[in-house]
Amino acid sequence: MKWKQGDIILTIPISFLATSNAIIYSNAKPEFVDIDKDFYTIDTVKLENKIKFLKKKKKNVKAIVCTDYAGHPCDWPKLKKISNKYITSPPCALYPIELNQEEQRQTSSEHPLLILNFQ
Repeated sequence: MKWKQGDIILTIPISFLATSNAIIYSNAKPEFVDIDKDFYTIDTVKLENKIKFLKKKKKNVKAIVCTDYAGHPCDWPKLKKISNKYITSPPCALYPIELNQEEQRQTSSEHPLLILNFQ
């Protein structure tokens, strides 16, 4: 990912430890964003607020690392809008899945990097 020391990577604290460790091993700094209380994935409102807060402090967010959780996908369309607005790095996502109509959440296959995780 070409992260360097001082780069800020936003992620969630409820993911497996390897998510944060991968950021740390890349010499970047993980900053945590709280989760959505209904889906346990990254809260997009809190994410955008965190980015704005860090920008005011002249800190540049290099990437957002999101994980789907317990069968609940992140709000990928909203994350894509936030990423396009604030982040200059190319986005990545989990492998797209089909969802039932009740959840109205979908993943996107328009990202250059797909990551599969089997827990």
